[in-house]
Amino acid sequence: GLLATLTQKSSKTMEEKITELKSFLRGIYLNDPAVVVKAKDKRFVAHIQGLAPERIDRILCWYPEDSLDVRYSLKDGESFKPVEQGSPGQKTAALLAFILSYGNEPLVLDQPEDDLDNHLIYDLIVTQLREIKQKRQVLVVTHNANIVVNGDAENVIVLDVSSGQTQIVIQGGLQEPSIRDEICRVMEGGKEAFDQRYKRINAGR
Repeated sequence: GLLATLTQKSSKTMEEKITELKSFLRGIYLNDPAVVVKAKDKRFVAHIQGLAPERIDRILCWYPEDSLDVRYSLKDGESFKPVEQGSPGQKTAALLAFILSYGNEPLVLDQPEDDLDNHLIYDLIVTQLREIKQKRQVLVVTHNANIVVNGDAENVIVLDVSSGQTQIVIQGGLQEPSIRDEICRVMEGGKEAFDQRYKRINAGR
């Protein structure tokens, strides 16, 4: 019933409706008599009042007043479009380009290759990783061995799942034969691809 008020026609904007909804829920949580009396379901009131403070904080932070308008261009800085109108790959590329270009704090990327073609993976992720790792800590979770090899990973941690638990199979640098063997095992093209794409490290094999 409360959420239905967001879709009802009125002169109020969606932001104003959400602000009222959050205020109403906060009033119930604080046991404000003027608000509680408007609630039709005592079980709902008890549920809201029984929530932990951090759950209420999440409600108050829902739909924040400020927002970020991200736009992208396919023509070298011309004809910018809202990122919401882009394909999944365009959205990923636009956001990654921004994230990888600014800041010097530690950065964690979880499967950045998702929705990107091989061209973008190399031009955007690999090239940027080689550059930014000189000035910031970067942790990358990936299924794409090309990112590991071409990105000159300093420390490779190979993981596997056994009996429902994630375990470290092997860990080390690309210069270690055992690490290179594991990469060749999962890399498309195997050892031949590794030889072609990382000749400097593979020269001593």
